[in-house]
Amino acid sequence: MTSAGTGPDGVTAVYHDAVVRAAIEAAPIDVGRYQQLADNPAAGALVTFVGAVRDHDRGRRVVALEYSAHPIAQAVLGRVAGDVAHAHRGVCGIAAAHRVGRLDVGEVALCVVVAAEHRRQAFGACRALVEAVKRDLPVWKLQVFTDSENEWVGAP
Repeated sequence: MTSAGTGPDGVTAVYHDAVVRAAIEAAPIDVGRYQQLADNPAAGALVTFVGAVRDHDRGRRVVALEYSAHPIAQAVLGRVAGDVAHAHRGVCGIAAAHRVGRLDVGEVALCVVVAAEHRRQAFGACRALVEAVKRDLPVWKLQVFTDSENEWVGAP
């Protein structure tokens, strides 16, 4: 890493010429904004992953999800995004955001955007970052079902 800081766009760092931005958002995630944050004139590909709240889980109807994050979650997201940028040659930019709070069906919970010189690099890095977020990010969700039952997922 050559430089890092925290600002209105969350954690921003530069890893081997790749600009990485990562944020935990309480407000709805603007996917277009994250695409602009990741884009880079050196990139020939821009890959976007959007994880949204679906209306079911294991045969039960979901009304909403309520995400909670550990205070270090934004720093962890910045670190894993930086690790991916470092590990994937050709990556020029990464912007990632995870939402917290109550999300209704259809709302964006996770947005990952990767800009890279070529599509294969962008797709590979995007997939690696999504998997790292699912594995490492200290964010937990409470599923709210139509039958008034709730269930924690991923909570310690």
